[in-house]
Formats: sequence, structure tokens, C-alpha cells
Amino acid sequence: MAPKIVLITSIPSPYRITVFDELNKHLNSNFIVLYTSKSIPTFNWNAPVLKHAHHFINENDGHPLVKNKGILNKLKKINPDVIITCGFNKTMLKAMFYGIINKKKLIANTDAWELNEKSYSSLHIIIRKIMYKRMHAFIPVSKKGFDNFLRYNIKKEKIFISHYAIDNEYFSKFITSEKSFDIMFSGQFIDRKMPLFFCDIAIQLNKLIPSLKVLLLGDGELKEEVINKLKSNDVNFHYAGFIQKEELPKYYSSSKLFLFPTKLDSWGVVANDACAVGVPVLTTDNSGAAGDLVINDYNGYVLPLDINLWTEKINELLHNNLKYSSFSSNCLNQIKKYNSNEAAEGILNAVNFALK
Repeated sequence: MAPKIVLITSIPSPYRITVFDELNKHLNSNFIVLYTSKSIPTFNWNAPVLKHAHHFINENDGHPLVKNKGILNKLKKINPDVIITCGFNKTMLKAMFYGIINKKKLIANTDAWELNEKSYSSLHIIIRKIMYKRMHAFIPVSKKGFDNFLRYNIKKEKIFISHYAIDNEYFSKFITSEKSFDIMFSGQFIDRKMPLFFCDIAIQLNKLIPSLKVLLLGDGELKEEVINKLKSNDVNFHYAGFIQKEELPKYYSSSKLFLFPTKLDSWGVVANDACAVGVPVLTTDNSGAAGDLVINDYNGYVLPLDINLWTEKINELLHNNLKYSSFSSNCLNQIKKYNSNEAAEGILNAVNFALK
């Protein structure tokens, strides 16, 4: 009888369900995803169509980190051979203890890396050290995540990368050389995502390029401040608001460059979105995708958070057609490796290793 695999995660995120749907092709009903919630307030995605076996443990919308009493009953009913947990909240810890007591194969799947863990308390680190010793395999989403597991003295052969992935084929339909905007921002308008840093760059670029056109996607508490700052400095911009995933490709492809400053991003799927339509990305090493999907001076730039340096590199790319064309082509080549099939294979390899 084929082994049953259960993966426990928070919500049906667009960048994860493509991978889960791919896993379903390989494992059919033997792969089941347990979602702890249908949505969270910070993301207004339309309800996706899920092509994989799944259950919502908590049918009420809300934050997924709440205490969930249904996880143990669901695990007992399914009786999986392998349990993949995504994080260390109370729900995940319950699943881990269930797995240990019932001698199930346990796999840790996380997008965290060293910069994430700098904010963790000593207790959080101790819990990880204890639980990782009971795990049979590990699934990070990035090279930085791989290196972070090594910091816990986990053997390399137990670690299998499974990147976040979008529907590259769907995005490729929107690739175009016709550009309406020079630079764009996409994400939550919150301090961690640094939209005001983006504004400072746009203002400085506007002095060098009077015809500069800026695109803004997203929403958040800093939205009005961002808009007012650009207006007061006479920057020509278009604010499109929060965009559903089906509409995203046409917006990304309408810009020449994608700017992705951040104080911390475990990965940064926005970089996938840009690369999938051939738009070079400028980011910082604070993103998990930096040095992985986004390679410095290949398909974009990985830069320190220096406004002058970002302005210089952007201005250069916008005026160097040969280099821009090379970066754009490299984006399309680079994104090929970051697809749902490769991501699913990483999870399958971890499962097979754990079962052996």
C-alpha cells in the first residue's frame, strides 16, 4: 500500500498550491494538505481552485497561528505515514508530538533562514534544536535555508530544497517589449517592505529622468504616506491597488524594472513574478531569493540599502539597452529552474529519504 503523506500549512497561498497540485499528480489521494485557515486578513486573494486532497481544520477565517483543537483528531483519522510540518506554532507542535508518539516519519518544511532566526527568542531556538533531532528530513525553500539547517548540525543528505513557485507558463503569455512604466513596487505597504525607500529612489531618479513613470501595486498602512510623498515631489506614478494573481502578469510585464527592497523576506515570490515576464529585479541580501533566484549582475542586482547606489544602477540599466536585454533574457532562463515540478520533486525526494 502506498504511504500516506500529510502536509500541514497555514492557508492556500498561490505560490504553494501550484506545487501541491503537482504533488497530487504523483501521489493522488495519498497526499493530503491540512490548512489551518482559509485566509488571513493581510491577504485578500480570491478563493483558489485546489486540485489536491485537502481539509480546512479551522473553517473560520482568521489568523492561522491560533490554537487548533482539530489537528490531532484529523491526524488520527488519516493515520499518515509521513507528516510534513511548516513552522513551530502550537498546531505544528501538536502534530510533531503526535508523530513522535505514533512513530511517524517527520519532515520540517520552513522558509526561515539565519536573518529570520535573529529575532527568535532563546526558547524558540531551543525548541527547534530539540525537535530537529527527531526529524527524518528537512525542506528549506532557499539556499539560505539550506545553510541555516546546517547551522543545526543537520547532515546535508537530509536536506532537500523545494523553492516557492508560481505558474511560469501562465506568466509567459504576458511577456512583452512594450513598457508603460520604468520602475515598479509590488507588495504590502508596511515598514518591513520599505515602500518609502522605494519612494526616495523614485524621487531621486525623477531628477535624472524627468519622463520617469512609476507603478505601484499593493496596499497597507503606509499607502497614503507613499502616495502623498510621490505627489509632493511631482513623480509621475500610477497606483493600481491590490491585484489578484490572475491579473498580476500584465502589470509586471508593463514595467522595465522591478524594485524589491526589504528589511526581511523569507523568500520573496514577487521576484518570481517579475522574472517570469523577463523583468530584471533589484533587491537586497535581506531577501531569501537574493543570490538564489536573483543573481547579482546577471538578471538583476543584489545591493546594500543605499539610495544612491540603487539610483545609479537603475539609471544605468534604463539607459543601457544591451545590458537590459541581457538581464531580461537571463531572467527568463533563471526562472525555468524555479517551477512547480522542481519544487514538487524536492518534497518527493525528502519523503522518499524519510521513508528509507
